[in-house]
Amino acid sequence: MEIRGTEYQREMDRLAVNLSEAERFPVVALMAGYEAQRPGLPLDPNFWNATLNVNLPIFDGFASRARIRQTRIAANQSRIERAAIEDKIAREVRTAHADLIYWQDEAAARRDDWDRLAELTRGMPGIDPRQKADSGWSSCPPPKPTGTPSTAN
Repeated sequence: MEIRGTEYQREMDRLAVNLSEAERFPVVALMAGYEAQRPGLPLDPNFWNATLNVNLPIFDGFASRARIRQTRIAANQSRIERAAIEDKIAREVRTAHADLIYWQDEAAARRDDWDRLAELTRGMPGIDPRQKADSGWSSCPPPKPTGTPSTAN
C-alpha cells in the first residue's frame, strides 16, 4: 500500500511543479454575459456585458522562482522517500528469503537426524522414535543460530 501512495504522491508533485511553472505566464480571460428582463418591468429589457481580463506577471519579487524551486525540492524529497520504501521492501524480501532457505535446510537436517535416529533405534525393545520424548525439550522451539542472514539487517 505504501508504494501505491508514493505513486500518487509522485503524480501530485509533478502536477504541482507544472502549476508553479505555469504561474510565470500571462493569463488572459474573456468573459461575456447576457440577461433578458421581463417586458413588464420598468428596466431596460436587455442587458449584456463583455469583459477582457489580462494578468501579466511582470515582477513579483522572485516569488514565482522560489515557489518553483520549493515544489521541485518537495518532489525530490518524495522521490527519496519512495526509494527508501523500495529499499525497505527489498530488504524485507531478502530477509524473508534468507529465513526460508535457512529453515528449509534446517528442516532437511532435522529430517536426516530423525531418520538416523529411527535407523539406530530400529530393533531396540521399548523404544519407538515416532513417539515424542518425555524430556520436555521437544515442546520448546529450537533456538535460532546467531549466524543466520535474518539477524543481519
